[in-house]
Amino acid sequence: MPDTMLPSSPIIRMFLLLMVLIGGIVAFSYTIGADSTLGSTTHIIVEKASSALEARMESLNLSSKLKEAKFLSFLTRESNDDNDHAGVRDACIKSMFFIQSGDHFSQSRWGAQPVPYQFKGLEIGKAETLPLSEIDAMNHIDERLFCPINVETYRFYTSDGWSPWKFDPPPKLDGITLIHQEGIWKIGVGANRAYSVN
Repeated sequence: MPDTMLPSSPIIRMFLLLMVLIGGIVAFSYTIGADSTLGSTTHIIVEKASSALEARMESLNLSSKLKEAKFLSFLTRESNDDNDHAGVRDACIKSMFFIQSGDHFSQSRWGAQPVPYQFKGLEIGKAETLPLSEIDAMNHIDERLFCPINVETYRFYTSDGWSPWKFDPPPKLDGITLIHQEGIWKIGVGANRAYSVN
């Protein structure tokens, strides 16, 4: 840099050099402060995320889900005879309904919040054999049964209280599907995913 660009006075030059050094120190300190602030902000965000996760786990009632998973593992058993599917079916029914004063009660599981349901005249029909597909054969499924669920009337609970009794088929409550796969009876996808007492 040519000398003509710098002030001729040594005092002014020293002052400018001092200002540059102070500016560098201030900038460095600001950077450290910013990193510290960023670290604190990140810590706060992580704490909030952890709290939100804990609250979510609490709302999902994780212990209940674990119990449900253990119960679902009970819904499979080795096949001893042709009627062994009945035990698996009955265990599934117990996971879906409880009985009080002769009526069956349950909760819906397809909406944002569980909705209590009350059923009168609920009956489990005789198991019907369903046709198998090539995909079933590939998955080692050698039998598929459907147990229909019939209801005389039902109602559900709302913020205003119990709804009027309804006589059309309840939503998503057609029946239970059982599959025999590699020597074990299992519950297939069906009404058991839509209603549960848990």
